[in-house]
Amino acid sequence: MDWSLTSPAAIVIGLSVVLLAWYFIGSQWNRRRSRVFVRGLAKGFAELNPRPTIQWLGASAFQIHAANPPEPFKSLAVMVVLQPREMLLIWIVNRFRGREDLLVVKGELRRDPRWELELFDLHTPTGREGHRSAEVERWVITDAPVPPGLGWAYPAAQSDPRPRWTAVLDGLPFRLHRLSIRRAAPHLLLCLTPPAGEFPGELLLRSLVAIGETAAR
Repeated sequence: MDWSLTSPAAIVIGLSVVLLAWYFIGSQWNRRRSRVFVRGLAKGFAELNPRPTIQWLGASAFQIHAANPPEPFKSLAVMVVLQPREMLLIWIVNRFRGREDLLVVKGELRRDPRWELELFDLHTPTGREGHRSAEVERWVITDAPVPPGLGWAYPAAQSDPRPRWTAVLDGLPFRLHRLSIRRAAPHLLLCLTPPAGEFPGELLLRSLVAIGETAAR
């Protein structure tokens, strides 16, 4: 058997070593990211005085439920889905596709929201889902100057929701993929890119309360 550095066997062995080494590197990377999110979200929930519970959904995903969510929410859950960094080839493909770590919030309000809307970024998969949903329901779809790069949609029988939402969303310090406000539960669906550094859980929770209050007003 040819064991030179350019032989097929040596290349396969070398590639296997690289993938195995990266598996441990990527796993540690995601563990550190998970700890950052858990710490930040726990601080945010503690500030608003609910009792959060953490449910691990795998090595790269977890969900936090608020047992006693703040007003105006009846239920509130925050899920973090990290990129599969331990799988080098999949992670590289996802990077080329523009996929990022994702934070998903689902909330049910104590009373049905008065206003419905879809806010979406067409450069993201979840944003395109929001756009397709609005198209199927024949909602009014328009571009929005604030936040930049996002589209808005709302029922034709409803007045333009942008004036009442612009100030709330302008203070959201995350890249927003999709915001859906519906009268059917879950009333609130929010998808966004978490920041690369420390996670401001307190700021996120305060923003969620502001969004919930605006939807229920």
